[in-house]
Amino acid sequence: MKRERKIAFGLLILTVLLTGCLGKEYPKKTKGDEKAVKIEERDTEYRYFFAEGIKQKMLGNLGQAVRYFEKAMELNKKSSAGCYELSSIYTITRNYNEAIKYAGRAEKLDEKNIWYKLHLGNLYHITKKVDSTIVIYEKICENYPDRNDLAFNLSELYKEKGEKEKALRIYEKLEERVGINKHVGLAKEDIYEKEGKFELAKNELDKLLRIYKNDVNIMGVLAELYHNNGYDDKAKETYEKMLMIEPDKYNTKVSLLGYYRKKNEYTKVFEIVREIIENSEIKVNEKVQMMLSFISNQEEMRNYITNIELFIRKLEEQYPDDHKVKAIAADLCIRTGKLEEARNKLKYIIEKGKGNIVLWEQFLLIENSMGNYSELYMESERAIKIYPERPTFFLLKGISASELKKYEISIKALEEGLKFVKNDNQLIIQFYLLIGDGYRSMGLHKKSDEAMEKALEIDSENQIVLNNYAYYLSERGCRLRKALKMSGICIKTEPINAIYLDTYGWILFKMGKTNEAKVYLEKAMNNSGVNDPEITEHYGDILYEMKEYTRAAETWKDAIILGGEKIKIEKKINEAKEKKKGQKSKGQRVEGVRD
Repeated sequence: MKRERKIAFGLLILTVLLTGCLGKEYPKKTKGDEKAVKIEERDTEYRYFFAEGIKQKMLGNLGQAVRYFEKAMELNKKSSAGCYELSSIYTITRNYNEAIKYAGRAEKLDEKNIWYKLHLGNLYHITKKVDSTIVIYEKICENYPDRNDLAFNLSELYKEKGEKEKALRIYEKLEERVGINKHVGLAKEDIYEKEGKFELAKNELDKLLRIYKNDVNIMGVLAELYHNNGYDDKAKETYEKMLMIEPDKYNTKVSLLGYYRKKNEYTKVFEIVREIIENSEIKVNEKVQMMLSFISNQEEMRNYITNIELFIRKLEEQYPDDHKVKAIAADLCIRTGKLEEARNKLKYIIEKGKGNIVLWEQFLLIENSMGNYSELYMESERAIKIYPERPTFFLLKGISASELKKYEISIKALEEGLKFVKNDNQLIIQFYLLIGDGYRSMGLHKKSDEAMEKALEIDSENQIVLNNYAYYLSERGCRLRKALKMSGICIKTEPINAIYLDTYGWILFKMGKTNEAKVYLEKAMNNSGVNDPEITEHYGDILYEMKEYTRAAETWKDAIILGGEKIKIEKKINEAKEKKKGQKSKGQRVEGVRD
């Protein structure tokens, strides 16, 4: 755009020069003319920024789009379209407070625009503000009394709020206008069934079936109504009738499947599952959806995991290259703790270019859980290029870079990702925690402390932040009273947490209160700390300080076995042995022998 503007400017000068040479005279511009030119220039600039905003939005560059729309709004504060576009972007990014703010402004600026009202109503509904949603829909229905679809939506909102009589009145009016209608009839049946009015609910379905004969969806609702009210014979008879009408249809089989699941007749359940899996007429998406219902059910996963795994394997054999099948198989692996297998399946999907943002995130989280930091570092960079505004990907890059001791890269990634976090305080705290840890590792303690303080500004009682910050201070031996106070909050909340007990004991040790420190370290060791190399090493340090050199050396040996830093700890063990020799040579009491 800069080049185009320069060309336009050059042409303007050339025209002025030519007209000057020709000696023509023009009337002088008035103040009114100048004002009109300024307005026209402002409108042109507004249209440019608005168009650029639309372009960036279509390209998926939402951050840039917001900046363009904001510039457009600065030039035209009454732009309802600008407000709507900003609201739609904030809706996509789930920043619902901002989305509602701009949607409300758009609706006020153009009160006749039904789409703005519907958008605002949708946002209220997403954020569970049912009363506000109803107010919007009541206004819309008042302005558009002939819109049956909007009236139906309003009745559903009344039903959601529990105002069933209002909902029923609208349904009845709709039936007066359009006659017996499937959607209206099923909505009425739903109200009657939930109120325990079996006969009224059944009458609605009978009425529908007189018009929509052999409609298996309505018949499925009737069968479920029978089953829920103890008429199992009638329910089974209805399901069998459905199978006669549509023997190979997915919906029919799934309805019967649901019936047998409710009756806990799993032999029949898995017979139907096998029929669905083996039926080539049924779409793969429907098969995946069916198996997802089993994977999502904890009780069924616990009791029938072998059957579920068998059918997932059958699906993989049947559709070896289908990414949806691979995804559900990966999901099953994650739920059963087979992370390596899940990782490989997700990697296959991603390499085929079929991975969406959720699958990418799941894949990277698995890499993190498995400690594959080199792989995580490379793959998180790839993910950021595809989804440049996803904060989780920056977080995972930061973690991997830190683990690879690339602290500057880690901090840069984390500080960049932090810009994209909206309305998620827990995620912001995670970013600050990692930034603080990165600066600490680089020896930049002031910046580390600043990051931890920012995290505490968001949540002053966050135990992870308090514990880590307290430990960082204790390692440096500074502000130990503050550290002890922060650590004290943690052990008060979780008095048997080994890590928190270790931190508290370690601070006391740094303060010179060795006897008190030993009490807390022993508590930590008795609460799973015995399996932690750092806690075990700390306990050895305290024993050494108390001149219990043999026990200290044995404890440090345990720390090495658990994965502690071998070279550093072996040096301590050798020092303890030397001290022990010194004790003996001076004729001091041998440890473990009482007078």
